[in-house]
Amino acid sequence: MKIGIVSNMYPSENDSKYGIFVKGITESLIKKGAEVTFLCVIKGKEQNKFKKIIKYLKLYFDTVFNLLFKKTDAVYFHYPLHFAPLLYILSFFMIKPAVLNFHGTDLLNNNSGTLRFFDKLLKRAVKCARLIVVPSKHLQQVVCEKFHIEEEMVFVSPSGGVDFTLFKMDDDNPASIKEYTAGFVSRISESKGWKVYLDAIGILKRKGAITTQKFLLAGTGPDDDYVQKRIAALDLSDSIVFVKTGEQTRFPGFFNTVDVLVFPSYSESLGLIGLEAMACGTPVIGSRIGGIAQYLTEDQNGFFFETGSAPDLAEKIEKWMNFSKVEKMRFRESALNTAKDYDRNRIAALLYKKLAWSLNSQEM
Repeated sequence: MKIGIVSNMYPSENDSKYGIFVKGITESLIKKGAEVTFLCVIKGKEQNKFKKIIKYLKLYFDTVFNLLFKKTDAVYFHYPLHFAPLLYILSFFMIKPAVLNFHGTDLLNNNSGTLRFFDKLLKRAVKCARLIVVPSKHLQQVVCEKFHIEEEMVFVSPSGGVDFTLFKMDDDNPASIKEYTAGFVSRISESKGWKVYLDAIGILKRKGAITTQKFLLAGTGPDDDYVQKRIAALDLSDSIVFVKTGEQTRFPGFFNTVDVLVFPSYSESLGLIGLEAMACGTPVIGSRIGGIAQYLTEDQNGFFFETGSAPDLAEKIEKWMNFSKVEKMRFRESALNTAKDYDRNRIAALLYKKLAWSLNSQEM
């Protein structure tokens, strides 16, 4: 099976925080036997609107060229909203079967006039696509409602799955003591809820629930400059360790040093980072939102807290802190078993099988 990959996100963790999803899915399909014959991408971010338009026009041209002159069984579009004008035109000609992979950011919060217009163009392309792929059941429902299509047209494939060669337990002793009582490991932006995390720790410190315990905050992003100010304002300088990094390769190490991962995002299409933590035997305290709800089970592999509520998050962290070693061992075992269902090899095999079936069934 020959697949052409098209994306506006460069598939390298050093170039785009979203590109790692494209990279994971692509590499997984290759390992299962798919032949990727071309890759049309945009490298890096462009702030200048004129230059950005030029980049997209070139991307559109390269895509059409490859459609016409490169032999492929299907063309796999990541983040299809950004290709809406091209996909709308292509839907009338059906040069090659199209697979559309939504990742969440291209479905949610499309508030600008341009993106709303692109949404309208995309409706025809979605109905003409050979297969729609999304990372979670939550997004499956969003796609079905948004584009008025049946669930069987939308295949759930969780962002390439968890790479167990990277995300694994460093210490297989379930009773081992971790360096940090809890940790936040993510992009440092308001939508990821880092402020809620710090506020919750501040609440615990003021009530005397924490003394010498250390809490991790790791990541980088647009709010980097505000983190230290927030830590100082809450008098948490002796409780919070802030590691400023965007290197995904360091995340497994972080997960193995925290007793529980706090995942306070306001919105997640899936929240693969929670599953990666679970693969390291680390339970999750997560926002009660659609993507995380696919794999987080209350009082088994973690806890939910009300999205944006620092007091509720503080209560759940304190509950975890008061657990016995035996109770924590139960959660860690459950977290690890949950992650195994999302093993990259298994996820890739299912996606490859679905792609092959979709292409063959339409030809018959």
